Amino acid sequence: MDVTPFAMSFLRTAMTLRFACINTYLTDNLDTIQSPEDLAAALDLPLHELQEIVWQGAERSVADYIAAVRVRQMQHYLRTTEVSIDAAGFLVGFHTEAEAVAAYRKAAGILPARRRRTWRTSRPPVAA
Repeated sequence: MDVTPFAMSFLRTAMTLRFACINTYLTDNLDTIQSPEDLAAALDLPLHELQEIVWQGAERSVADYIAAVRVRQMQHYLRTTEVSIDAAGFLVGFHTEAEAVAAYRKAAGILPARRRRTWRTSRPPVAA
């Protein structure tokens, strides 16, 4: 069976929309999703289908994608608030500070405390 260019474009668009919905759901419920199985169950999707959608959208495994979204959200907390690294990690679903730091370092290539110092020193001075 030949697939027309229109059909291929439609399928890519549908997959992109499904990935966007998954991303939104994950971002909004990050603290309750602990595993790919949790996410698949919450979305009422078979795990293999979730894996395919995430691979097409992010080119990584579901577990790695969940960790990346957590780190991205953790970066936001560390950049915009004064919460501790431990608290920022907890807010995004990590169980321990060590788990949060390890995931952050793996994803960002730098320790979160060092990144936070970099952000603080690069801020423009506050006008008096």
